[in-house]
Parts: sequence; structure tokens; C-alpha cells
Amino acid sequence: MLFSFFLFLNLVLPYLFIRRVGQISVEKVLSVLIFFWFNIILTGYITSLFGLLGNLYAYLSVSALLTAIYIVFVIRKYSPEFQSDSFGKKYRLVIVLCIGSFLCLVIANIFLAYYFLPNNPDSEAYRLVRTFLYVNSGNLLHTANGIDPRVIFYPLSGPLSHVPFVLFQMDVHWLHFFTMGAWAISYLVVYYFARNLDSSIFSAHLAALMGVSSGLMFCIATAGNDEVMAGVPMVLAVAFFLKWIKTNQPFFFISFSLSVLISVTIKEHYVFLMPILGLGFLYSLTKLKIRDYLFHLKSNKIKYSFLSFFLLLAVTIHSILNYISIGKFSSDLSKAIINSQMSIHMGFQNFYLFLVQLTFANLPDFLYLKKMDVRLETYTLIKEKLSFLVSWIDLNPTYFSPYDPFKGLFLIPEAIFRMETTVWLGFVPVFLIYILFQFTELKAWRTRIYPWLILTFFSWIFTFAFLIKFQYTVQTYFTYSFLFAMPAVAKAIDLHHSLPRLKRNIFRTFLIFVIITNIYQCMVIFKDNIRRSLVRAIVTNFDRNADSDPSPDLKMFMKDLKNVNLVYTHWEMPYLKLIGLNTSPRYSTSNYLNLKDGVTNLIFSNANNYYMNLGLKLKSKTTPGIEKKGNLGGGEIEYIFCKSNIPEDKCGGKYVLLFYSFTTASEKYHFNVTFPSVGENPEDGLLYHFAFEKENGSPVVKGTWRSLYESGTEIVFPVTDETVLMNIKVRKKNSDELLYQYKFPVNKPYQFKL
Repeated sequence: MLFSFFLFLNLVLPYLFIRRVGQISVEKVLSVLIFFWFNIILTGYITSLFGLLGNLYAYLSVSALLTAIYIVFVIRKYSPEFQSDSFGKKYRLVIVLCIGSFLCLVIANIFLAYYFLPNNPDSEAYRLVRTFLYVNSGNLLHTANGIDPRVIFYPLSGPLSHVPFVLFQMDVHWLHFFTMGAWAISYLVVYYFARNLDSSIFSAHLAALMGVSSGLMFCIATAGNDEVMAGVPMVLAVAFFLKWIKTNQPFFFISFSLSVLISVTIKEHYVFLMPILGLGFLYSLTKLKIRDYLFHLKSNKIKYSFLSFFLLLAVTIHSILNYISIGKFSSDLSKAIINSQMSIHMGFQNFYLFLVQLTFANLPDFLYLKKMDVRLETYTLIKEKLSFLVSWIDLNPTYFSPYDPFKGLFLIPEAIFRMETTVWLGFVPVFLIYILFQFTELKAWRTRIYPWLILTFFSWIFTFAFLIKFQYTVQTYFTYSFLFAMPAVAKAIDLHHSLPRLKRNIFRTFLIFVIITNIYQCMVIFKDNIRRSLVRAIVTNFDRNADSDPSPDLKMFMKDLKNVNLVYTHWEMPYLKLIGLNTSPRYSTSNYLNLKDGVTNLIFSNANNYYMNLGLKLKSKTTPGIEKKGNLGGGEIEYIFCKSNIPEDKCGGKYVLLFYSFTTASEKYHFNVTFPSVGENPEDGLLYHFAFEKENGSPVVKGTWRSLYESGTEIVFPVTDETVLMNIKVRKKNSDELLYQYKFPVNKPYQFKL
């Protein structure tokens, strides 16, 4: 009920006031939506200043005040005559088909959002989780060190966008709202931008459908990526800017300002667009009445000064808060992926790789084969056949991200579920290049902005290629600039009528082919998700959490918790899956060396041995250890342990959690244990024995008994192609009885079974 009141107050009410001016139009809808979004973000900043971000009634009051200010001082004072929208008589059937296809895509994504949590690992690990941490702390300061650095160093407006759903304790699936909403709004944004360029209603709808139905765009709507949340407001800002210059109406300047502020505070990738948008801005001045514009700029210098100040604050505020919290402006992590050596060769090589991937990496996505083994074989075959395209690539390790080594032209799709990192933009980029040649033939470069909008997409990739080392999982960033090219597609559709008949028919055939393949790819993505995951949901009577498949005992344990500390143990923590079981507790986070008192510490332990943490269940233990409460399923099993001093939590068990490292350097394996196990106490008097042997039992390294409280462990031995097993034994001092023994491979993939 309160959430409905919140929506009525801040979304419906402004629209009711603005609707009184002129006819219903897309322009009105976008203006109100962009204010609603800005209201949510600004309310988050204001309440956090007073430590009230987690106070529902303070949040409602501030948002209501901002809405009242917008209605009184913007809508009532500056509302202009909005452009009207209608189907028109010509091409009405095609327009209806475009809108109908778009609505079908929306319904498909609503279905996926309803059944599945965002499956992007970054969203699970830090992007959406930050919202819970901020709300529960009441402000935007960071309260934990020694955890995933991306939980600390990140622009703030993305998490702030999701605050209402956490405050109103909505189902965690509502966290799809803004990414999916931004994707859906992109249809209206492209349409509106195209209409501002004087495109026909028919061509504007076709271009909007082409953009929103591109495979990657469809996929990220429910994956949880925030690139689309930053890209859509930026494109809308340019559309409002063009309308403001044409009409000189302050309302459009205000809408432009709000859109820019939203975009630059959600994602820092706007910096790649600034030079391109700057050139476009200068170009637009030469085509408009520059003297009138400069006079207008001079007469409104106070407004521009305020805008400049807020933009500067928006760009830097997260860095300022980082410094206040932990004494740093940015993350050391960025050093590993930025082209700090400014290698020209690396830049051109990256640009080539991105263009080749845009052109060819989507091909396997159109081969919908039901059997996963057949599909993987087909992907591998195509990858091998196209390997000549990348055979000359310089594999200098400094050219590639250390987290994402080069593996060929494209990644084979995930066998567990469809991820945005395996999907591209279909044949749309090839179509954009084709349109550029058409614009050249029509001599549109000198007198029109359309070719430059398409060039923005490729220029952004070019800039990105020179600044960032090559990574596979970056195509979602391309959506940030992709939408800029779509309004130019609308104009190309209008202008193609002046081409010779043969070229006109080729253009129409290519256009129809691209849209059909886009829709087909969306269908494949949708069916992939259904086929791989929904079966479990149906079997469990439409349990929407069936995709993450948590164990029943973990579900039961999570029901009554009130204060929870999520303990960081490894990269890409699936926090969101656990929070999805119960959104009501107060959540905080720390690393495994800093367990908190007075709360329930939930400790994650990934079953894969390359995360290098292992739960050891001892036969007996002097002091309470940690207790295994179940596991999260899905792509990778996460065992969940608990530790607390709250009696009703029943978290004292016989487990300890051992953290070790196993690395390779200088043709040597290096095994290290630096800290005592989590859940271990000196009173337990535990001794550990680490030995290494081959599969046939012959020893590689004979171990010695030692206490981890007295000294760490370091063992070095030569690298080998054979499987090496680690044999762990645990006993008490002054006792020969083994409390625990486990043997597993350390240099080959393996899943622990607890």
C-alpha cells in the first residue's frame, strides 16, 4: 500500500499535472519518468546526509517535497507545448506490428524478471547488494575494508535507484525494475530522438524496435547490468538538448540537466563519450542560430553555473565519499585493466578484435540447438573455422586483462544459464556500416548530423579500445553508445527512398533481415532461460527462487534472522542469492578476519577448489566452531556457514573454515596458509598436517604437524603435469586421534563435497 502511494505521489501525480498541457505525448511521458528517476536518486543523497537513508517516512517526506517543488516551479511555470504523436494513416499496420513486437519483448522480459534473479555475477556480488548495505547503515559511507573493492569504489546513483524497493521490503525480484525499465524506455527514447531529427513516425518506430530487440539489449534488461541505466539517460539528454536549442524552452533545459546528472552519476563510462558529444555540440551550433544561442547562454549564466556545479559534484561525489571512508579516491584494481603504458599497437589490436567480434561472434547465437552438448560442439567448430581472423594477434600478456586471458574469437556460452557476456548485437553493427556508405552516397556528411551519430558508436569503441586492456566481458559497455546510432537508422529509412531502385530494394531487404534476426535472437535467449531453468520452477510449484536452488535447511534458517553480517571470502560473492531468501534483516559486510559481535555472521565457502577455502568438520572440538546451515545452488555451489554469539541462532558447530593459497611462479607451486581457520580458537589445540602426493600414492612433499596459531605454512615444490593431491590431517595436541582427514587435487579443478 505504501509503495503504491509512493508511485502515485511521485510518478502519477506529476503526469496528471503535466497532462493538462496539450495532448498526450511521448515527450511528456519521458519528462515525467526522468524526473521520477532523479527524485529517487536525489532523495537518497539528501536523506543519507542526515543518516536517514534507511528511514522510510523520512524518505517519503523528502521525495514528496521534491515532487511538490517540481510541480509548482517547473510544470506549472515552464510547461511548453509538447509535440503530439499519432499513428497516422500511412504504414499504420507496420507501426502497430512494431509496437506489438515491442510489447511481446516486454512481456517476455517481465516473465524472466518475475522468475529469475539478476544473473550477472557483478550484480550479485556488489552492484545491487550495495543498496542493502547503504539502507541498513543509513548513509553512503563504507563500513568495511578488506572486501571486494568494487563494493567500495563505485558511483552511487545506481544503487540509490533501487532504494525504494529495499525500503518498502519488496521482493528481491523488483531489483530488475530500473535496468528493465531503462531498456523498455530506450524504445521511447530512440523514437523521440528520431522525431526530433524530423524522422517520420514510421521510421522512428522501426529504428526503436531495431535498438530494443538487439540481442544484447534484450539480454541485459534482466541481467542486472547498469550500462543501460547510464546510456539511456545520456541519449535522452542529447534529445532534450536538441529540443531546447530549437525551442528555447526552459522546461527542456531542465529535463536535459536531470538526464545528464542521472547518467554521469550511475557509470563513469560517460568520459568516453565526452569528446564525441563535444564535437557534436560544436557541429550543432554551426547548423543552428549560433548568435541567438550565445545570447541565450549569456542571459542564463546563473542557471549554467548551477548546472556546472552540480555536474562537478555528481562526477566526484563517490570519490569524495571513498576518501572519507577509507582514505582513497579510486581502486587499485583499475591499474590492472587500464592501458597505462599507452600502447598504440594494443589500441588498434583491441579495436580490430572488437569489430571482428561485433561482426562474427553473434553467428552461433542463431544456431538454436536444444541439446547442450551439440550446441557446444557447434560453437567450438565455428570458433575453429574463424580462428584465421585472430591468428595474427599479438598475445603479449600486457595487452590483456589478467582476469580475462585471450581464448580465441569469442567465448562459448555458459552451460548453466544464458549470460549477457555471451550475447552480442546481432547484425545491427554490420547494418550501421552499410548505412554509413549510404549516407556517403547521399552526401549527408557535410550537412546532416545523422552520420555522426552512427560514428559515435564506433568512435566510442575506438576510444575504449585504447584506454582499456582487452576483455571478453565488455560488450555490455557497447550498449552505452549503441543507442546513439539508432535515431540515424530512422533517418536512413526515410532517405533511402531517393536511392536507385536496386539499392532501395537491397536496403529494405537488409532492414527486414536485421529486424527478423533480432526478434529471433530474443526468442532464442528467452527459450534458453526457460529450457534451462524454468523446469525446476515448475516442478517446485512455480517457486521463483528455484533457479538459485538453496537447500531447505538454509531457507528455514534465514526466515527469522534480524541482523546479518555477510562475510567476504572470495571474488564474485553471490550475496544477492542469499539476501533474496529474506530481505528484511539489517545487512552489513566484512571479511573473514573481522567477524562481528551481536550479529549472525554468514560465511560463504565456494565448493570449487580454485577459491581455496575448505570447510573441515572435526570429530570433536573444545570450543564452539562454525555451523554449516546449507548451500546455495545454481552455477556454483556455495556452502553457507554461520558464527555468532546469539544463543538462539544455534551457530556453534564442529566446523572450521581453512583458507589457503595455491599459486604458480617460476615453475614452482607455492602453497601457503597464513591465518588460523575461521571458527578455530587457541583453546582447541589443533595441529595441522599438510602433505602432497601423486595419484598413485607416491609422496611429493611430506608434511609436518604444526599449529596455525604458532606459525604459518609455506610449501614449495616443482610444477608437474600430473595430478597432485593434498592430504590434510587434523588432530589435537598430545593426541594421536585424527579429528579430520581429506584428500583432493590442488592443481586440477575439483569441487569439495561437505
